[in-house]
Amino acid sequence: MPRSPRTAAAVGVAVHGNQVYSARSMALTVVPQDPTGGKAGTR
Repeated sequence: MPRSPRTAAAVGVAVHGNQVYSARSMALTVVPQDPTGGKAGTR
């Protein structure tokens, strides 16, 4: 199995079933304080 971001993304999409959810989850995990989503984080 080739180790590539596309493969990881495909696996994430297959597991989560939602690319947006996976991407958002990853972003939140990497950067708890999101400047663009500060309002959502504060809420």
